[in-house]
Amino acid sequence: MAAAGVRSAPLSLRSNRLYRYSSGASVKMKDILKKELDGIREAGTWKTERVITSPQAASIRVQGQDKSILNFCANNYLGLSVSFQSFVLCHLIFCCRVEL
Repeated sequence: MAAAGVRSAPLSLRSNRLYRYSSGASVKMKDILKKELDGIREAGTWKTERVITSPQAASIRVQGQDKSILNFCANNYLGLSVSFQSFVLCHLIFCCRVEL
């Protein structure tokens, strides 16, 4: 929804890829982000995400590797991703709007 007094392009135009990516600000932002990401890669600090092919746990298997590896995501190695209590608590908070 556009702010009062600000005209918005028709929906048919807004959904057009050329409209969304053709503004000068978008091009400048894209260039800034590309330079930043290139710098991260050159510094050796770029992290590529791995595809997990096993159930979430402290030890997991990832695509392209035969051996299991340790999973150091806090919700995984602490067992929270498979905790029934965590599931029930999240359900109560987000689905039933229960306040603790």
